[in-house]
Amino acid sequence: MPSGHTASAAAFTRVVGTAYPSLRLPPNTLAAAVGFSRVYTGVHYPADVLAGWLLGRGIGTLTHVTAATAERVHR
Repeated sequence: MPSGHTASAAAFTRVVGTAYPSLRLPPNTLAAAVGFSRVYTGVHYPADVLAGWLLGRGIGTLTHVTAATAERVHR
């Protein structure tokens, strides 16, 4: 089962990194630490963390695209 903590962190970093490119490093570092902690504490396998990261990045991308489209439509 994908890591929900990692998915949330990855989605957050995608949205923040797209909106504020100069602030990409701190959130990405935090997301990597979240993923590492899930494996280190033994609650997820590395594949679970990878799946959560991919899921989160996809959700973050969809969120960004949806927000950009809504902004463009409502101008």
